[in-house]
Amino acid sequence: MVKNRADLQPLLDKHRLWNDFVNGGQQLVLIGEDLGGIDLSGIDLSGSAFSEVRLDEANMASADLYAVFAGGSSCVGADFNGAQIVKADFAAVIARKANFTDANLMRTGFFEADLRGARFDRTTLTKTSFHLADLRGCSFQGARFDRTSFHDATFGELDAAGASGTILPGPASIETPDGMHSANQDEVLAYLRAAGAEVSFWLPPKAPIRSDP
Repeated sequence: MVKNRADLQPLLDKHRLWNDFVNGGQQLVLIGEDLGGIDLSGIDLSGSAFSEVRLDEANMASADLYAVFAGGSSCVGADFNGAQIVKADFAAVIARKANFTDANLMRTGFFEADLRGARFDRTTLTKTSFHLADLRGCSFQGARFDRTSFHDATFGELDAAGASGTILPGPASIETPDGMHSANQDEVLAYLRAAGAEVSFWLPPKAPIRSDP
């Protein structure tokens, strides 16, 4: 059982060898461990798996989380400030009040994630999906959207001041003082703009028209 950074270090060393294709290396795979409050800042965790692991209040600032699987893990209040989160799977994570400020999120999925109160300030969100995620109380101040998907996500009290870029068209749910409302893609766009974001729908480029010789 892994309880702290000292217990984890031998596994991290083997994982580094695994990433470098060196004999004796082994992928880091943790299931159901309790690593609350652990300091993994700046660590290369690319390709590792954290299945239903408790990472509440963990420090993962500036960590390399390329292709990390974190499905079903709890990351309440975790710090991902400046982390590289590319092609990662955060499906069904509980990351309330987590900090993703200044992180680089690319092709990462937050399917059915509980992200209430999380911060994505100045975060780059390239082809990142929040499908069915709970985003109530989130902050996206200064975030940079690039084909970001909020399909069927839940919004409420969103702060997107200074955010900009493109999103994919799709419906969502919006919580208001009158209750929860289903919103079509145009209403979602209007909601984001009202929250301070300068966003538009991403549309695929049109193929050039070829004229017959």
